[in-house]
Amino acid sequence: MALVVGKDIATGSFARTFADIDLDDGNQDSVPIDRDNEEIKESLPTACALRVFPKPTISSLFPSVSVSVSVSSLTKLLSFKPFFSFLFQNPCIKKMGSKRDSNSAVKKVFEWIRKQSKKMKILLAVMAMLFSLVALKLTAKYHNHFFVASESIHAAGILVLIYKLTTKKTCSGLSLKSQELTAIYLAVRVVCSFNLEGDIHTLLDFATFLFTAWVIFMIRFKLKSTYIKELDNFPIYYMVVPCAILAMLINPRTAHIYFSHVLWAFCVYLEAVSVMPQLRMMQNAKMIEPFTAHYVFALGMARFLACAHWIIQVYETGGRYLFLVGYGYLWFPMAILAEIVQTFILVDFCYYYIKSFMQGQLIIRMPV
Repeated sequence: MALVVGKDIATGSFARTFADIDLDDGNQDSVPIDRDNEEIKESLPTACALRVFPKPTISSLFPSVSVSVSVSSLTKLLSFKPFFSFLFQNPCIKKMGSKRDSNSAVKKVFEWIRKQSKKMKILLAVMAMLFSLVALKLTAKYHNHFFVASESIHAAGILVLIYKLTTKKTCSGLSLKSQELTAIYLAVRVVCSFNLEGDIHTLLDFATFLFTAWVIFMIRFKLKSTYIKELDNFPIYYMVVPCAILAMLINPRTAHIYFSHVLWAFCVYLEAVSVMPQLRMMQNAKMIEPFTAHYVFALGMARFLACAHWIIQVYETGGRYLFLVGYGYLWFPMAILAEIVQTFILVDFCYYYIKSFMQGQLIIRMPV
């Protein structure tokens, strides 16, 4: 008994029959196919047909195959798991979903972190920072370059804001007060750096100051209608006055005039808290658009590199670095504390930034 396909010349349609074929004498008794025949359904998982030849060989069988498959039969075939078990066992096919699996793994990690207590989150953040510090110490040969990298990243963050203001024609989400505080400490640092150092740091700070001044001009005048003043409600004097008082009390003792010491300490302290109005504005808005998020994340990375420089120097000198310039006063400990404070201020935002980036979200949602 074999399944045979034949074509009706008059109608041009195909007819399928089961035929008893005797390969010796060629006698055939054909029986029409019954589509509802349960015996056929059990014997064939799909509706397919093959022309049968006497004593077929591999070389002669494949060129002579004629298959007829209906849509419903194809659906049944695809749902017939034993015929496609290799799809579930082939490692090459599994590899195609590795990217999706990695994304789901990242989501699970962030979901696990989100469910942890606040103390556990702080512990995980500290461990991540320590691991990063060890990696930087082992990979970077000249730790003084951390400051250059920090200032370069800050300048790159300002360039991101400039791109936003020139292309999007809006300053929504930006804190004017944060930009003004940034301009103040950069101006003071450029003056001090020009008198004390006059090197690549001075050039980078001056370029960043010019970029920041241009951003302030755009927010105050060109794009004033898009500035949301109601959300930018952090008082500036809450930061300027305490920083000025602290600078007069604790500052470096060098051969330069006392006023230069105070200015240098003032710009260090003010830089540590200059991002506070921007963070307050983002918390008030509850959502952060991408360009502002990139800028604040760049600030976080810049602060982390600067903080890493201080910590690694203290570690390598066994703590003596704390008093190399301060002549026994509290200047170096306060400078390091200012860097650490600014870094931890931005840690929370950087966490939500990385989480949103891993999940493919363009808009970052801040917790209430």
